[in-house]
Amino acid sequence: MDGEQEIRALIGSWLAAEDAAAPPPREGAPGPGADGGALPVRDSGAREVAAAARRLALRGLAEERSAARPDGYGGPDGPDGLPEVSDALHRIARGLVVDEHPSAWRWTRAERNEVAHWVALLMRRFGEDGVQELIAEFPAR
Repeated sequence: MDGEQEIRALIGSWLAAEDAAAPPPREGAPGPGADGGALPVRDSGAREVAAAARRLALRGLAEERSAARPDGYGGPDGPDGLPEVSDALHRIARGLVVDEHPSAWRWTRAERNEVAHWVALLMRRFGEDGVQELIAEFPAR
């Protein structure tokens, strides 16, 4: 099994366990995926989602770096000068957030990768709270 298949299998097992523990939905209530994805967000373009994820992921970064060390260097940076994001975290961001967005099926591969990059950085810096803040940026209508 390759890395992506392993991540998808892990996510699938989490979702199955969550579904088994959840109470049954009320009759007539819309369920996840009604709009093509499992996230309870409105239809959005990739640029809009990437911009929001970027803004959220970068907030406070400059202040953290300057407080971390006198030279302003706050830890290992990637080639773009931002904190490193592992391939595994990128795949998790893609599987749990990007691919579950109701509009993702319309985005190009490059757009999905860009959104996943910023979501992964958001997850690295703020964890689940960061993802919840991103979801709150796009309330379902």
